[in-house]
Amino acid sequence: MRHFWICSALVLLSCPSAYTQQRSASSFVAPDRGKEDANEAPVKVRATFMAAERTPVTDWRANEIIVRESESQARVESIACGVDELLTIGILLQINGRDSMTRNDLKWNKEHYTGLLTFVRSLPSPHRAMFVSAFDETTHKIVPMTTDPNSISVDDVIGKIEAIRPTHYVNSNDAMQRVLTSEFAGRPGRKILIALGDFLTTDSTPSVDELARIAIQSGVEVFQLMDSNITEYGFSKLLESNFRLLPAATGGAAYELSGSSFSTPLPLALEDLKKLLSSSCVITYQPKEHATSGLTVPLQVRVTRNVEVEIYSPASRLATTLRENK
Repeated sequence: MRHFWICSALVLLSCPSAYTQQRSASSFVAPDRGKEDANEAPVKVRATFMAAERTPVTDWRANEIIVRESESQARVESIACGVDELLTIGILLQINGRDSMTRNDLKWNKEHYTGLLTFVRSLPSPHRAMFVSAFDETTHKIVPMTTDPNSISVDDVIGKIEAIRPTHYVNSNDAMQRVLTSEFAGRPGRKILIALGDFLTTDSTPSVDELARIAIQSGVEVFQLMDSNITEYGFSKLLESNFRLLPAATGGAAYELSGSSFSTPLPLALEDLKKLLSSSCVITYQPKEHATSGLTVPLQVRVTRNVEVEIYSPASRLATTLRENK
């Protein structure tokens, strides 16, 4: 498997694609399938296809798409790309760490906060809802859910963050769990979480595997922006694995903003992220075998066209019944 973020210094612009291989979580394993449930509705799964030079591919036909659940190939009924739909975006910002993350020196982070918030407000979809949270040891609600993202003042967000005296400790896993289980609950349409931080945590509960399960069951795609400059501990193999697992499991993406020769400037990361958000496709298919409602089913998306593409799609999906899908 190839990952576009480890290919070159300008990783988002020059990484070769994955020869139609799906990005998947390296350690997240979905539970086994349950007994057959004949009432399961046709399933919809989201996938984004990126070709060379990070160019989205959207002109797919249904007979060019392969969807597998475990080892069973499903029957693909249709694929629709670039569909406008209700979009809920959550922003999660880390506010602790070294001097650059304290109230004494917020200049660098203000640039990142401003860039990220401006990016969300610039998305073309008119059907948007948005919230902003921040975290150190605890999670702070900065902007409650609003259906008018353009009303959010960047200066106001930064002011609220500056008013918090951040601790040296951080609980990124707990913050992820809180926003995944509370802010997105009951939200229709597409759900996106964009997190900015170093993703170190002083408490590993819940585990990253458990966060992946929660995100998949909540239908949330996770995109993570890693700033490894805000940690004095470096970019360890364990941290790198955790950093990549959650986005890979949910069909999102991970960007390292600084700290290595493979890092990406924030504007380029956001440019790539915008492509992923605006060019995704919804695949409708009928599973060969039906799974018990409530179980998590392993999932893979492939293409038959002779083209090199990087595929972003969830590593599994939550089985539901026909009645629950109405």
